[in-house]
Amino acid sequence: TVFAESDMISKQQYGFTKAEIIKGLSEALVRNYMNNLVRNRVLEGEYIFQGGVAANIGIKAAFEEEIDSEVIVPKHHEVMGAIGIAMLAKRDIKRNNQESSFRGFDLTEEEFETNSFECGDCANNCEVIKVVADGRVIAVTGDRCGKWAASLITDSSTAAALSFNKKADQKPELAESDINKSEDIEVELYKVDLEKEKKVMQELKELEELEEEKLDESDKDEKEDNVYV
Repeated sequence: TVFAESDMISKQQYGFTKAEIIKGLSEALVRNYMNNLVRNRVLEGEYIFQGGVAANIGIKAAFEEEIDSEVIVPKHHEVMGAIGIAMLAKRDIKRNNQESSFRGFDLTEEEFETNSFECGDCANNCEVIKVVADGRVIAVTGDRCGKWAASLITDSSTAAALSFNKKADQKPELAESDINKSEDIEVELYKVDLEKEKKVMQELKELEELEEEKLDESDKDEKEDNVYV
């Protein structure tokens, strides 16, 4: 991006218009995507552009010019990734006979508290910020190593729960450094269910291997076609 910015400034000094510079930048970004991600894969079928960048008509036009085909931008392109994850979560819950932990659309009406403590487990001494609702920690941020955020999960039935308050012996430094001085808030942290994480990663790996097999078959078919040309 630093080089792109320098190049755009240079082009501006040479007298290129703003439209020409934006068009060139869009084409460069598309070429970068094609070279680094698509590579020599064979692209077939309809093309759907999702994500926030899909709102950029310049990038859309550059893609259409690059692949010589129409690119479809769905109405809700910016949240398609979230919709996909929701579908996977729904499938996972159904498979495992679980109940949804969705807290409802009235979440914005709930009252939240924020407080923080200094984690002294390493030299970083991070100021970890907690978001508390109904006496329970629902979000953690500020930890550079990510261990506090990663340990916060909602499904306590499948994890080993570690509960403590500010007077707990396990973490005496929390009582001294916690900015919020209220004495009645109990904090619950949960360890990550490693077995569940491994299962998800294995499923993703299998999907990736299946995709690679399809790509290998496409490459093989393309080579055979070239032989008979």
